[in-house]
Amino acid sequence: SAVSSEHLREIIARQLPPLLGVEHLWMVTRFGRDCQLVLPERKDRQHPVFGGGGDWSTFPMTVHQKVVGVVGVDISRGRLSPGAQRAMLALVPLIAESLYTAHTIEQLREVSSVDPITGCATRRSGLQRLTAELKRAHRSSRDVAVLMLDLDYFKSINDRFGHNAGDAVLTSVGRTILQTLRISDLRCRWGGEEFLVALPETGLEQAEQVAASLAKRIAGTAATFNGAIIRTTGSIGITIAAGDDDPAVVVARADAALYRAKADGRNCIRVTLPD
Repeated sequence: SAVSSEHLREIIARQLPPLLGVEHLWMVTRFGRDCQLVLPERKDRQHPVFGGGGDWSTFPMTVHQKVVGVVGVDISRGRLSPGAQRAMLALVPLIAESLYTAHTIEQLREVSSVDPITGCATRRSGLQRLTAELKRAHRSSRDVAVLMLDLDYFKSINDRFGHNAGDAVLTSVGRTILQTLRISDLRCRWGGEEFLVALPETGLEQAEQVAASLAKRIAGTAATFNGAIIRTTGSIGITIAAGDDDPAVVVARADAALYRAKADGRNCIRVTLPD
């Protein structure tokens, strides 16, 4: 499997200084707009680079004939030996290529885990996160609230204005969901116009408050498309995972609550509990 950027950082920090016979080094990369201090870690405030001190010999890192970073090697105790210089000239291109590959893989993973229209997690990524949250809650005997949210009469928006207009509505609603929930909450586009939300360490009363806030803010969300202002509402089903760690069971229960909300006229909130 591919080595992560964090693992590469650990390998370089542990093995490169003794190989070169130096105490300190620093490394900065820039891939596109992403500029990163690879070494030292920012918490290492004793490193001389943070104080603006030290004498350094620098080596550019190149990938595909483009400079993607710089390595600085400590020479405060004297210049690098010819052997250390040869080692750096041989190792720096390999380090640059490895960091570039790790960065590319991590970017692809990040893109594949986010729905491009709504900005929420994809179904696959959301299910993985939900499974982890349920297991964590089961171990700590804490509740997790799970909400299923469906946009009302969404098909009529696509039929009247077209699918691009539907995407504009989904984008606006996705932004509203992201802005309404906590950073620790899971927001996932479950499919079509349906969203799954998981609220860690949240009981029923607080979950109902969050659902009411979501419903109110979605109703107040306006998407603009070709001069038309399009609004929608949402139906929400709630369940509480109290000791459940099977995501299929929990999602089915939240889905049953959502079905009741839609059957009861939409634009409302219903609850289905384990018992």
